[in-house]
Amino acid sequence: LSPIEYSEELATELDRHYLGISKTAKVQRRRMVKRIDDQPIQIQRSAVPLKLAKGTLLADETAQPYPGGTLAELYDAGLIPAGANVVVVEEAHARMPNTRERQLLEMAVTGPVWDIVRTFKVDGVAVEVSRVIAPTARIVLVYETDLS
Repeated sequence: LSPIEYSEELATELDRHYLGISKTAKVQRRRMVKRIDDQPIQIQRSAVPLKLAKGTLLADETAQPYPGGTLAELYDAGLIPAGANVVVVEEAHARMPNTRERQLLEMAVTGPVWDIVRTFKVDGVAVEVSRVIAPTARIVLVYETDLS
């Protein structure tokens, strides 16, 4: 995996499940290793329905790294209109990394990684799904629930 790889592909079963698209739908696939202070912090593989991404900055690998991350990209690509209800759903579990993930993340010591599926929904419609792999020792998950 080079630092950034983009391709147009048929949607995988995971893409179809989270994006609610058909078996014949294509996605803009984006794969990258994100770094902070030159240290790999996470592997991110995302998919945006091609009909939404085509012709936007979401299909332009030279736009990476994008200031503000995925949320800013979705706004700037026009997928989040003013006043839209935006929800991010994350499903996280810990597991041991495979050899390639350990290499990409430059993990000297084998330990668990977070395997997170993150879905961005705009007015109830999923517009992007990402699979994020990150060493548990480098990432803290923080959750806040307002029950008022």
